[in-house]
Amino acid sequence: MEHRKSSAKVKILAISDGRVGIMAQAIGLAQAVAMVAGGRAYHTTVRPTLLQRAPTIRRLLALPPKSLIHKHADATIVIGCGSAVAPIVTSFGAITNTFTAWIQRQPPDSAPFDAVIVPQHDRVAGDHVLQTIGALNSLNPVAIAGRGEFAPPHLQALPQPRLALLIGGSNRAYRLDAATCQALTTECLRAARRVGGSTMLTTSRRTGADCLEYLQTLQAPDLYQWHWSPQDPNPYLDILALADVAAVTVDSVNMISEASSVKLPVLMLPLPNARGKGAASAQRRLETFHHSMRARDLARHWLGWLDRWEVPGLHETRRSAEWLWRHYLMKRPEALQTRTP
Repeated sequence: MEHRKSSAKVKILAISDGRVGIMAQAIGLAQAVAMVAGGRAYHTTVRPTLLQRAPTIRRLLALPPKSLIHKHADATIVIGCGSAVAPIVTSFGAITNTFTAWIQRQPPDSAPFDAVIVPQHDRVAGDHVLQTIGALNSLNPVAIAGRGEFAPPHLQALPQPRLALLIGGSNRAYRLDAATCQALTTECLRAARRVGGSTMLTTSRRTGADCLEYLQTLQAPDLYQWHWSPQDPNPYLDILALADVAAVTVDSVNMISEASSVKLPVLMLPLPNARGKGAASAQRRLETFHHSMRARDLARHWLGWLDRWEVPGLHETRRSAEWLWRHYLMKRPEALQTRTP
C-alpha cells in the first residue's frame, strides 16, 4: 500500500541504531535539512536484535516497526545511519514511498538508497552520492554561542588559553594504550602550562580502561577532566565553547570534525598503528581524511606546543543538507508544485 504525503509540511525523519556517534550524524543532518527546507526534524532509534544484526539475514528480518510506519508515513525524507538499520530504512521507504538518504558507506546487503552522503576517505562515487570531509554533526559556532557564559564556574575559572584535549580510543586503524595515553597527556599538559594556560580533557566511549585508570591519577588546578558516561551530564559543548584550541587523537573522525565545525584550530595527536586484518586499509582511509583537513588548514599535526591560527571552520553538514534538498527536488519535482508558500 502506498501512503500519500502532504507536501505542505516538510518532515525529515532520522533513524539510527542508538550509538552516540551515529545518532549525532543522523540528527545533525536531519536538523540541517529541516532548516534548509523550512520544516521539522524528528529522530527515532531502532535497535535491531542480535539476530537482525547478522548481515546474511538482517535484510529479510529488519522490517520497520508498524508503529514507526503509522507515526511517520508522511515523512518527506528519511535519513538513516548505522549499518544494522539500513534494511529498516529502505523497507520504510518502499512501504511509505518516502525518499531515502543514507549517511556513510552503504552496507553491501542493503537495497539502494535515493541519496548517499559518504566521507571522502571512503572513496564512494556516483550521481546520487555526495562526498564530505569528515563526519556530519549538529555543531557550528551558532550552536555553542553563549554556552561559555553559562558553563560551570570551575570551567570558566580555568586560565586561558584553554586546551580542549579530546581523547578517543583504539579502533581498527590505531591503538591507544596506557603508555601512549600517558605520553600524550603529559605533553599536552606541559604545552598548556608553558603559555600559562589550562587543559580541559574529555574521553570518549572507546577510551580503554587502562587509559582511564591512568587519567584518574591526575590532579591539578589547571586540569579539568570528564570521562564519558551515558548517565552523567556531558560538558562537551561547554568545553568546545570555552576552548581556544583543540588537541584530538587521530582515531576520532567525529571529534576532529566537531571541533573544526565550531571553528577551533585542531591539533591531531598521533597514535601507534594497529595490527591485524584490515588495519592497513583503515589507516589509509583515515590518513586521507587527515590530509584533507591539513590541506584546508583546518587541522595540523601535533608538534608539542599550542599552535593557534584562524580557521574557516568545517561546514559539511550545511553543505550536505543543501545538496540533499536539491537532490530530493530534482528527483521528485512534483514536491515543488504541491508545497504551500
